Amino acid sequence: MPYKFKLHYSTDVPLAIKAIFYVPSTHSERMGVAQESNGLNLYCRKVLIKERCTELIPTYLRFVKGVVDCEDLPLNISRETYQDSGLIMKLRNVVTRRIIKMLEDEMKKDPERYDKWFDEFNQFLKEGLMTDSENKESLLKLMRYYSNFTEGCTTLEDYVKKMKPGQNKIYFTVGPNKDAALNNAFMETFKGSDIPILVLTN
Repeated sequence: MPYKFKLHYSTDVPLAIKAIFYVPSTHSERMGVAQESNGLNLYCRKVLIKERCTELIPTYLRFVKGVVDCEDLPLNISRETYQDSGLIMKLRNVVTRRIIKMLEDEMKKDPERYDKWFDEFNQFLKEGLMTDSENKESLLKLMRYYSNFTEGCTTLEDYVKKMKPGQNKIYFTVGPNKDAALNNAFMETFKGSDIPILVLTN
């Protein structure tokens, strides 16, 4: 499966980690096939601890493929009990935050390329918004929306910049596509105004 984004990652703080992450261009869930299986393998000093390590990242990031090698894990760690290790939880937090940061970096570097990827994978990130309270703010930055003030997609941050003086609410409309949403009856109130409106199509 071709990948869309790739990251080589190495750090000594707070854990000694070497990793490579691949984010694919497509996934099987969209075609109604079985749920994507976790694609990260866990190593310690090049010794395989577990393939497809489900404890390494939250379920909503199951589309990420790659390898994580953490030198801080004990080599004699039990494969039956390693998931109870505080180190595993610490490693999970570090890896999760770095993957989210990678996606944010890609979004800023090439918004058009990211938008095409987001169109394919947005349900995973929205799943994260509902289940991962610790990283909710970071995930919110990754969301993309149609609007009445740009041809392409926009972010909540861009929406806030477009808000009018005294505006203290976010306005949005819903429809099966952008044109239908912007032409529904509820939009009559906003005709002729330049109030920014988000379009939700899913």
